[in-house]
Amino acid sequence: SLRSLFSGERARLARKHKIIYLPIRMVAVRNKEMKEHIVKYDELRAIGKNLNSKLFKELNGSEIKIAARALGVLKNNALLLDSDEDMDRYTDFAINDYYDVNGNNTIKRYLKKHNDINGLEKSILNSLLLSKASSYQIVKSDRESATIQLRDLLNQSEDINIIDRGFSSSPMIVNFLVYTRVLSFDEINMTSGAPMIYGMDSKESLLSKYKKKMDKVNIGNEQTKLSVAFYQLHEKYGYHQVEYA
Repeated sequence: SLRSLFSGERARLARKHKIIYLPIRMVAVRNKEMKEHIVKYDELRAIGKNLNSKLFKELNGSEIKIAARALGVLKNNALLLDSDEDMDRYTDFAINDYYDVNGNNTIKRYLKKHNDINGLEKSILNSLLLSKASSYQIVKSDRESATIQLRDLLNQSEDINIIDRGFSSSPMIVNFLVYTRVLSFDEINMTSGAPMIYGMDSKESLLSKYKKKMDKVNIGNEQTKLSVAFYQLHEKYGYHQVEYA
């Protein structure tokens, strides 16, 4: 139970603002291959953050509003995003799951416009094109390798190990649910960032309600509708902020 992690005022604020506090335990990475993988992860994460900013600039004002309206975060032509985490989740949706009138998302448009891209930026963009977001259960974490093991709750597939410095540092993260996009590279797997986190006690509600939510979405493809559904369910069942203690 998360209740055991909280006490007094901190517990009250956590429940009110849907914050999850994860106790962390740091360990030294001794394995040479693991160290190389973590260095690669850090490099990809840094380049990816800069690339996200470039991708978001490809969207025009109308498209930004259409994506926001789909998620239910547009009011009086203004985005209603209360935190950096909310902005990250919206941005991830807008650049990956919003499709224009020609059936292209921002990734495809950016690659067509900038056909001279190479190196890690090209690798990230190609991985984004191949990726599909889904709902996963975290079934294992390993601090030394900075990895967590994910089990896909929506598709029949083998469990997948990904590098995640934050989640892997806390043993309490096991059994939490996360809606995220997994990117695969030659040596490692990682997320695109901006995960939506839910407690294990919401699993039944999520799995019983997401399809009905999808049926009400009138834009995009199945991936668009899936992401909208889990975003809306996150508003009710998810944790909106992660704090490491």
